Amino acid sequence: MVGRIAAVLVVAQFGVFENPNAKARKSTPLIVVLQNEASTGPSTVIVAPLAKKSDVPANDRIVVPVEIDGQPFVVLFQSLAAISKRLLTKPVANLDDQLLDKLPRAIDYLFLGM
Repeated sequence: MVGRIAAVLVVAQFGVFENPNAKARKSTPLIVVLQNEASTGPSTVIVAPLAKKSDVPANDRIVVPVEIDGQPFVVLFQSLAAISKRLLTKPVANLDDQLLDKLPRAIDYLFLGM
């Protein structure tokens, strides 16, 4: 494209947002961005849904417990999805302090069974 510059939206890794899918919001009210800002494409990002901890049996390897504003949630790593960055408008929290060390273990277990 000559003369055009594509705008790139930057979405912070481990940023938490309201689930943009209204139908899914009842069971998974929030989503967390897992993809690092350096590796994102111009329009999509990899996310995982968050469910209330009481709704999902815990499995620390793939269903990772986190806390947001004192409320217990779990990250459902087995339900990864790519979504448009445009759907992520207002972050409600950031989980970098809770997920930085847990992400590699969950991804290894999800894809390698280790």
